[in-house]
Amino acid sequence: MDQQSKRPLGNGTDTAPPAKKPHAEEGAPEADVVRLNLRGAARARFDAFVAKIREGATGTAWAAAAALPEEDKKLLLPLFKYHVNNIGNPDGRCRYGVATRGFELKLLDEIFLYLSFEPYGRKYGTPAEDPTFYHSPSNPGAQSSYGYITLGHQEAAIWMLTAAKSKFRVGIVNALPSPVAGAAGHEHRPHQAILHLISYKTVCPYVRTAAELLGVASHSMETTLQGCRDIIRGVVKRTRVKNGHAAFVVALTLHPGITEPALEELREVIVAVRAEAERVYVHVGADSLLDVSFFAAGYNILVPSGGRYYAVDFEEQRPFHVDTVSVCSAGMTDSFKSGVLLCSTKTKRFFSSADISYINCEDSTVVGSSNGDFPLFEHYFRSRLPVPVLEEMRSITDRGDFVDFLARHRLSHYQRAVSENFLSYLAVANTNVLGYPVNRQFEDQALDPLFDLLLTNRILTSTENALVADKLCLETVVEPATAAPYVDGFAAEVIDFYLSAFFPHLANPRERYNGYVTSGGTEGNYVGFFLAAEKFRPHPTEGTNGVLFCTEEVHYSINKGAKIFGLPIEYVATLDPRIGEMDMEDLRFKVSRRRALQPQMKVVVSANMASTMKGSVDRLQGIHGVLNALSIPLADRWLHCDCACHGNDCGTDFLPFMHPPTHPEYVPVHSIAVSAHKILGSPFPCGVAIFDDTVRLTHTRVLDPLGREAPGTCHAVHTPSSYFTQHGSIVTGTQNAAMVVTVWKRLQELGVGGVKALALSMHATSDHAFDRLSKNIWCTGIRPFRIACSNIITLKPAPHPQVLARYALPDHAGWSHIVVMPSVTTADIDTFVADLIKHPITS
Repeated sequence: MDQQSKRPLGNGTDTAPPAKKPHAEEGAPEADVVRLNLRGAARARFDAFVAKIREGATGTAWAAAAALPEEDKKLLLPLFKYHVNNIGNPDGRCRYGVATRGFELKLLDEIFLYLSFEPYGRKYGTPAEDPTFYHSPSNPGAQSSYGYITLGHQEAAIWMLTAAKSKFRVGIVNALPSPVAGAAGHEHRPHQAILHLISYKTVCPYVRTAAELLGVASHSMETTLQGCRDIIRGVVKRTRVKNGHAAFVVALTLHPGITEPALEELREVIVAVRAEAERVYVHVGADSLLDVSFFAAGYNILVPSGGRYYAVDFEEQRPFHVDTVSVCSAGMTDSFKSGVLLCSTKTKRFFSSADISYINCEDSTVVGSSNGDFPLFEHYFRSRLPVPVLEEMRSITDRGDFVDFLARHRLSHYQRAVSENFLSYLAVANTNVLGYPVNRQFEDQALDPLFDLLLTNRILTSTENALVADKLCLETVVEPATAAPYVDGFAAEVIDFYLSAFFPHLANPRERYNGYVTSGGTEGNYVGFFLAAEKFRPHPTEGTNGVLFCTEEVHYSINKGAKIFGLPIEYVATLDPRIGEMDMEDLRFKVSRRRALQPQMKVVVSANMASTMKGSVDRLQGIHGVLNALSIPLADRWLHCDCACHGNDCGTDFLPFMHPPTHPEYVPVHSIAVSAHKILGSPFPCGVAIFDDTVRLTHTRVLDPLGREAPGTCHAVHTPSSYFTQHGSIVTGTQNAAMVVTVWKRLQELGVGGVKALALSMHATSDHAFDRLSKNIWCTGIRPFRIACSNIITLKPAPHPQVLARYALPDHAGWSHIVVMPSVTTADIDTFVADLIKHPITS
């Protein structure tokens, strides 16, 4: 273990966090807060880190005041006080947490308008004109543009490859024989589509990484158009010999200042590929909206193609027909990365959208609940400097002119009023939320200098002007004592904290386990599924033999992640619909039946450690016992734990893998997903993924032009940690330093004792809540249900609509819940129960 990871996490003592302020009066604009402060060596390290960042920003200090005026800081920095959630629902109807999709849609419509795309929800065709016309359930007859703010090119690449696999029916390699052929998603198809990624000349490395993650064979073509045709013909012919169909994703990169001849060359590549193959999906990546502005001149991607698999007459269509566009601004450094994905609603339907009915929205993104601050920051930036203005700003060569230009382009009074109103809404909504699992207890102004620097640098570099081209990158700031980046040391200490908490019986947990800081619990689940799929993949160019077993109570990211990484799902029944615990007898039946029909099958189980809606907990001891009884070898199983909510409880009630191996209730696990924005109270979604680092991953999916491995190919063998070190995180491809610093700082302030104290306080308040609700069943007309030691209390029937709205509670088929987080007090519960009594359910 390196010297960085040996530092103790916390303030040196396992003490409880400082006491809360007295409970605020009902209707007060602010929630109770705890003000934590770093002390001692940890404070000195953090201050030195921020000082180094500030020193690195001196090259653009002359423009900082104009980029982010003081009055604008008062609008943006307070956003970090709140957990601003942005679930990727396309219609903005989300009631869960604080939705910012409205700001995102407005921003996207401005981009669509600039690029001459159809705005969201606008009809531009009819079923008669296009047989494959898509009818949106929420807006029948709508066929328009779709988009969302991503965490960069890699998330967009995962999205488009998943959509392409779905469109061309790729990856049904584990189809079952006829006895269960009717199971959804597992129908038997004798002719399989095999997807190939074609990278023409220079392509974004994130696209190739995404292809490797999803098991897609990739080809690099630096050849003539005739050579391109020969390659495609060879792949198609070779695939037909294997009784399959070749499908292609063509990935193209647009560089700054791309010329008309270069555009014509790319168009000819697309035409050539489409002429040789029926199944083609085209993806374009760029680092600036200005680099895709040629779409506004008629090269529009969003036109109905007609026919199947886009086999169209190009003489009658627009000449640059592609399926998706990814833009990740050059100003978005690895420390604070975001981008935008653009496509049509017709293409969007091929992605594995999750219907999250209990929060009244649909998720059509990769990461799910993403950082809601990004749409707000982008809205601010585009309100001041819309894309046409950036075209003018890009050419300024004098510093004085640059500062004057920024000073002239300020927020209008209307735009400022919109932002101020939203801040006021956040202050009120933050006080009353009981339906969303976030700890709003902490107030952390110590991070303001860091966020100030990041926002200022984001604004300057996104102007794409050479005068402010220096990027602020937190990952490269070196700590003098170790000669290594600060962020690497912070990340190592965060992982060591969780390894020590989860595996106290291991003298050196890093000999078996490792991890990294993620963008949230969803990415933590993806880490587990990616590793499971790779472990059980018999050959780098073949599908996985793993099959995922889980209940329907799992988080929606489980279903989506299984599809992304090619894991067929077998749903297991629950014992009681009120609680949602996995039925072990049904698990035994499903595994034994599947193994009898598919002897090469490997077992992947995703276990709930407090599900989102009901707090469901699947007994790991029971799962382990069933697999042992069926004689499933340890090498043929992968047990993933979704500990998004209870991963910070640090107790064996939910996490039996914390026992020593000699304990009768000990259960070995392979991957764990934890959220840091729940109990720890991070202001934006982030988390931690822990995984078994002893598995070996074999990767070689970069093939020769004819889709073959070269003779004597040596497959690269990785451990998971070496793979992620080389390729970065799954969703972003990089380590988001802002998330790492935030989680590290919170754990340093709390220490182990502080985290345990938060969990104990939360459970004590949960006991009080369940007791009060149980004693008032006849007054409220609502019956509560709770798993022992859970902080999620399910309500049946759902409360009155006024109560649902006031406390941001979900409503799923007549069920609702409250989530008792550390920031919820007994007085909050008493007020909530009083409201239920005031608005009883009588039917």
